[in-house]
Amino acid sequence: MNTGAALSNHFKWLSDVAGVKITPEILAIIQSGAMYIHGRDKLYRVTIITDIPKMTKLGERNPDAISTQNMQNAFVFLWSYLKKAMFLPGISDHWNTITDMGWAGMWALPRAQLLAIMSICQSNMMYMLNRSFYVNASWGQMLCFKAMQPFLDPVTRLKLNMSSGHHPDLLELYHPCQLEKRFGGQADTPTNFWPPHVGK
Repeated sequence: MNTGAALSNHFKWLSDVAGVKITPEILAIIQSGAMYIHGRDKLYRVTIITDIPKMTKLGERNPDAISTQNMQNAFVFLWSYLKKAMFLPGISDHWNTITDMGWAGMWALPRAQLLAIMSICQSNMMYMLNRSFYVNASWGQMLCFKAMQPFLDPVTRLKLNMSSGHHPDLLELYHPCQLEKRFGGQADTPTNFWPPHVGK
């Protein structure tokens, strides 16, 4: 795709984003804990958390709830919300993501949903993401991640991090009170996911 076409697609996407409002479907995804906002790193960058086991559980109850469109809309809504309400002008205009893979087998992953979200990030948000962590990954996930690394853009490759437990860089990036215990911090995982929790 040439530069002109990429810009045209991005401007159309920005126009579409402006129309994404919170819906019962998006709220159901957020309140299930499948995707939500939690905490800031030491440079005040906000974090979007994705929980694969909770996403899978929601899908088992209602497969339509985690359709690729619903998951894309939920991600775009959260991104739009933090951009409008949580970025700090002149200080923080990037964000991080942490995805709890839950040691799921490769065939148990909601691959279509994850690829749909990654597609949005790659096409429209590639310079706004600071770091993306995939933790509690199974050996199969780790193997696939290592196999695809040579094909990634060098800048993208530096942003993506996968580990079988919590990633050590998280402890350098976050104060413990801003990082959930399951990721190596001291914060409890919230039980109410909306409105967002950004720590004490």
